[in-house]
Amino acid sequence: MDNNRVDVHVHEGRLIGIVEEAVYGGHYVAFRGIPYAKPPVGQLRFKDPLPPERWFGHRDASKYGNIAVQVDLLTREIVGDEDCLYLNVYTIDIVKKRPVMVWIHGGGFAWGSGNATWYGPDYIVRKDVVLVTLNYRLGALGFLNLYDKVVTGNQGLKDIIMALKWIQKNISQFGGDPNNVTIFGESAGGAIVHYLNLSPLGKGLFHKAISQSGVASNPWSLTEWTNKMMSRGFQLAEKLGKVTSDPKVAYEFLKTIDAKKLTKVGQKFLATPVERLQHVLIFTPTLDYESPNPFFPEHPNTLIQRGVKVPWLLGNNSCEGSFLICSTFFGQISKEALKEVDSDFTKTIMPRALSAMSKIPITVEELRFLYFGNKAVSEETLTNYADFLSDVVFNRGIMEAVDIQMSFDSYTPTYLYKFSYESKTYLVKEIIKVTLPGVTHAEDLFFLFYPYMTKEFNLPPPLPNSDDYKIIDCLTQMWTNFAKTGDPTPIITNMTPTKWTPLKRGNMCDYLNIDLIPRMESIPLSIMDNKIEIHVQEGKLIGIVEKGVYDDYYIAFRGIPYAKPPIGDLRFKDPVPAEPWSGKRDASKYGNISVQINDLTHEIEGSEDCLYLNVYTTNIKPSKKRAVMVWIHGGAFCQGSGDAVMYGPDYIVQKDVVLVTLNYRLGVLGFLNLYDKVATGNQGLKDVIMALRWVQKNISQFGGNPDNVTIFGESAGGAIVHYLTLSPLAKDLFHKAISQSGVATCPWGLTERQSHSMNKGFRLAKILGKTTADPKVAYEFLKTIDAKKLIETEQKSLLTETENLQYSLICSPTLDHESSNPVFPEDSKTFKCRGVKVPFLLGFTSCEGSFLPCSSWKGHISKEKLKKIDSDFKNAILPETLSTLPITIEELRSLYFGDKAISEETLTNYVDFLSDQFFYRGIMEAVDIQTKLNNNDKKATYLYKFSYESDSSFVRKIYNIEFPGVTHAEELAYLFYFNMLKKFGMSSPAIDSEDYKMIKCLTQMWTDFAKTGNPTPVTNIWLPVNDSQDGKYNYLNIDTNLQMEVFRKGEERWDWEEKKNKLQH
Repeated sequence: MDNNRVDVHVHEGRLIGIVEEAVYGGHYVAFRGIPYAKPPVGQLRFKDPLPPERWFGHRDASKYGNIAVQVDLLTREIVGDEDCLYLNVYTIDIVKKRPVMVWIHGGGFAWGSGNATWYGPDYIVRKDVVLVTLNYRLGALGFLNLYDKVVTGNQGLKDIIMALKWIQKNISQFGGDPNNVTIFGESAGGAIVHYLNLSPLGKGLFHKAISQSGVASNPWSLTEWTNKMMSRGFQLAEKLGKVTSDPKVAYEFLKTIDAKKLTKVGQKFLATPVERLQHVLIFTPTLDYESPNPFFPEHPNTLIQRGVKVPWLLGNNSCEGSFLICSTFFGQISKEALKEVDSDFTKTIMPRALSAMSKIPITVEELRFLYFGNKAVSEETLTNYADFLSDVVFNRGIMEAVDIQMSFDSYTPTYLYKFSYESKTYLVKEIIKVTLPGVTHAEDLFFLFYPYMTKEFNLPPPLPNSDDYKIIDCLTQMWTNFAKTGDPTPIITNMTPTKWTPLKRGNMCDYLNIDLIPRMESIPLSIMDNKIEIHVQEGKLIGIVEKGVYDDYYIAFRGIPYAKPPIGDLRFKDPVPAEPWSGKRDASKYGNISVQINDLTHEIEGSEDCLYLNVYTTNIKPSKKRAVMVWIHGGAFCQGSGDAVMYGPDYIVQKDVVLVTLNYRLGVLGFLNLYDKVATGNQGLKDVIMALRWVQKNISQFGGNPDNVTIFGESAGGAIVHYLTLSPLAKDLFHKAISQSGVATCPWGLTERQSHSMNKGFRLAKILGKTTADPKVAYEFLKTIDAKKLIETEQKSLLTETENLQYSLICSPTLDHESSNPVFPEDSKTFKCRGVKVPFLLGFTSCEGSFLPCSSWKGHISKEKLKKIDSDFKNAILPETLSTLPITIEELRSLYFGDKAISEETLTNYVDFLSDQFFYRGIMEAVDIQTKLNNNDKKATYLYKFSYESDSSFVRKIYNIEFPGVTHAEELAYLFYFNMLKKFGMSSPAIDSEDYKMIKCLTQMWTDFAKTGNPTPVTNIWLPVNDSQDGKYNYLNIDTNLQMEVFRKGEERWDWEEKKNKLQH
């Protein structure tokens, strides 16, 4: 026998395959045109497939079998044959046992075949797998359903079931492993792959699955008729001359019509003009309950909810929708069609998608606005239209399938991808003339298969070492790895340099962005629901519409860079403005947070590349520009971020403001000061100033008013707010300020200049191995240390035992006079006494200090620590407090403890002392400074005490606080929705609860202040602080009932100066 021929014996007879030369060299064996079922002709038209008959002698398997009857997408001619149930097998040799990959072609259930015209095996078979491609019946011949046992539909799906049964019987003869079969397909083929996972008919016939750009939950993958007599079968019979409502009559009639005529009429004349605009498919899978052997024994929607039980890989291309409106396949959309869509947007939404919208819920008008804003649907907004079609036709359905997979407590691995690689050779775009940017539908196929039809266009295969070739190698390696092991990246190689991790249960989807350098990214599950595009100075951003915790909607733009990454030579340096980007930036996920130790897990997390902000609003084009609120998180200058873990926007944005949250550098990376121009400190503060400049430049694009910006923050964030009101660097960047539980005059708010031996920068260098008094040497050394090691060392080793007893902060703002652009141009006392020149709202909770010794944040204080403080009360006093102490240490101790020992029995006294030292004295000092200024109503100062105690306090639960009173940070739960609630099995307050009322109250006052400078402009219940010459400071006590009360000078516990006078008398 010819050396180019290979003989195998299958169940039905002998096959003679042929050895072919692959496009990149080497050889493979091809067995083409193998019948896997009896020809579905004559009485078998519209019927379930039957097994193939045996043949005698040797069957030539060098040529492809007939393809299904169809309209050729390029020539528009009718091609193919009703006798079409053939498959092809390719392998390197038939000796070695190999995994099997079965390709199910796409084509809208109406076009395509398994032949090498589009699906040449050259790329895949060299990866040591057996490849099977196949034909199945298309159009009316494969999917006609008359909702009667004479024609039950889904014959095309059952053809594939028959092919898979054939593979189970025969593939071992080709060196294939019948116990390791992966089905994979694209578009309609991807949806069929999904359906095969759901139908009991497909059970046991395969072991892994890949769905590319198509799943069962896509709106085009199933047709349901409310009136079965209006189904395509009866429409087709009528078009061909037989008007009837009797399925048997229609069946007998359609059986007599030539197959090519059936297909021509079905494809060219059945769809209405509106259906063409909606890209509705003519014949698709349907409900086949009338069959004695149904493909769908239950509704597919029910089956879909059960999930895929084998390893599954699925995903989409970056711009699927351009294929539908800008290609030769569907035709370039006309101006007239665009006008029609513009006049009635429902005409572009598939009926199944329209039905699904009610579950989001979103109106047609809202959906249109999400993609087009106030612009017309026209040639100028064709990119918007392509984005809309990408989401509605493909991406939403894929994400719905992902959501289902992620809903199970345990499930087999599911891998999600987005294919983003844009080829410079534009193979698909050359053939089908797609002109819009992005990766269009089916473009990924050219990197899995060698399409022989490219020869007709004189397009050679990619050159070895070209970028296209690298993608071919990468994609085929990952797909075949998955087929072999169930893991697309079992090992990291130059070809597959990124570990592709499967989906995990939660709100975030991890996916592989497949580009020249593949990278793992994350998106919220709702990313595909709705997208919003805006243009800021640095480039385009794609934000998303999200459903809030109380079923309201808001728009989120996350992870926006406001400065260059402060890495390399920019470490410890002032921030530099962000660089522009090209293309559209995904703003659906948060940027990296600053390197820090997580105070709950105690693990190091974050990145040095952390200068990102987030913008939230409910309307990017309000009739009137909205007030802007910029949140500066707390965390002792060493922890925290602007992310929704603790600062979800759900509550505040519903008050018609634009909310901005941000990250800034923390710890030594944000506050190192070596008192030399090489490291001048306060980079974290300057990061915030850079963010505020970004807000001034860009916030109007989000519907925000750059002339009405309020900065607000809590704890360290509150102190930063106060500093920004005093520093000339921040002048004119905002117009109102709110400091919650922290101000510049708190003793921890600023570290005065220290000697070399006490300077934390030099101390840190010494701990890490470099003892020096030279700032340049220390700087160069610290610049070389890994960021996470720097932070871990400072957090765990920098503070002395006494500093830990004092609850000293590791890093804080410092005097930066060595800087050419200092935050603090004067000495600290002069600086702090400048006073705030904008409307200022500040205050504290009723029991701030309990957070320090009575929570899991720093650990509940031990008896031993209390004894040390009892033996020397100086151990409890911060150096900054000690340096300005108006009374002796003994007198101070006596004020709080009298003659009692400091112990667990006097913990309440100790908490009172800490509240006063750390918070109340500093805040009241700031208030006193304000009252001495000649402030008019436009620069009023408002003081509060937050006293509302909740039995369901989230802060108390996560930090294990049992001490009475409202602790530090507890009010934040009424301004922001903590996404981390879910991890603790907690939910947001019920709408009839007291907690919910407090959310409404606090957010109303805070946002009213941001809008008007008055927190209660309607009732005027909250009065500003008066001149304190009469010794009174009025404040609002925020509790279940709001009430104005008064602090009286000399009578308050924290007023040590007046207490000393009383002691002396």
